Amino acid sequence: LKRPLIPIWSQFVETVIADPTVLGMASTDEETGLKSGEKNTKEQDLDPDKDPELKKNGGRFESKKAILQVTWRFPVDFKDPLNIIALIYGYLPFVIPLVFFIDMVVERRFIAFYGLAVSGVVTLINEVILKELLKQPRPYGSANRKFNEKTKTWEMKPGMPSGHVLNATTTMVWCLLEVSLRGPGFDDHPFMTGKLLLLILVCMAPVPWARIYNQDHSLAQCTVAGVLGVFAGLMAYWVRYHYFPLQVEKEWCVSKLCLVSGKPWDPFLPESDALVAASGVTSLVSTTLQAGFASLATAAAGEKLKLEDVAAKTVEPEEKSEETSEGGDDQRKLRGPEFKRAEK
Repeated sequence: LKRPLIPIWSQFVETVIADPTVLGMASTDEETGLKSGEKNTKEQDLDPDKDPELKKNGGRFESKKAILQVTWRFPVDFKDPLNIIALIYGYLPFVIPLVFFIDMVVERRFIAFYGLAVSGVVTLINEVILKELLKQPRPYGSANRKFNEKTKTWEMKPGMPSGHVLNATTTMVWCLLEVSLRGPGFDDHPFMTGKLLLLILVCMAPVPWARIYNQDHSLAQCTVAGVLGVFAGLMAYWVRYHYFPLQVEKEWCVSKLCLVSGKPWDPFLPESDALVAASGVTSLVSTTLQAGFASLATAAAGEKLKLEDVAAKTVEPEEKSEETSEGGDDQRKLRGPEFKRAEK
């Protein structure tokens, strides 16, 4: 305890510099290979024919192929439900933009075009800029490989960050904000709002797990993509809210192509709201028909009055003759009301 602290600290620093593994800050595995016997990715033979998961190499699958960046192992193990779920969620980031495209073509909704544009922008930035800049390979278990013509060797395709996770997270955050802040509303339609939020989460939230489970991306690649997706989703909502308000009956037109604004969840509102809208249309139609019938009745009444005026003029001479004849007073009393009606 009486020894100076400075020499002790100096000795500690010299020890750490000489052997960094003392603090666990570095590992000699990077130089000598993994202690478990696994090879480093750069040292592995990435030839698809030498994949250890294939039967000819001691594995359990006949073949292995990447379809739209999703690794398929044949024959597919349908007894493993997690494997099937992971494959399905691997394609949801493609399905959602396809739904946007169909809605844009069929319903001409601007919000669908905006969602498709957001998905396209983040995909373009990720595939063209981020992955090519970082060039971090995918996990060894993925079938996303390519043959390098320069080095004449197989190598893993870049996977940092995950495009599936970035696209799914961006769309999920944007849709959650649209529904929760500008959607049907928790006050007027709490059940419908809850269902839409749950649908968005079920469709998008498990995508990172699916990519890791299927060995198409690492945990780090999915985490980075998720963080970027949150920021991209916030930005997508901010841009839509400030520059493209969802005003009813507003149209966004480019040349002859026009897209209708408004909220996309209106067709999915409860039937009571649809009935209210239908009753409003029905009342408008009935009011219009009543006005039309009333105008026709007024015209007919006018024609009748004209005919009665003509009849009154022809009857006046007869009235005078009856007044001069016997019993003319009695007949005049009887016909008096008719003359009054004709005058009116």
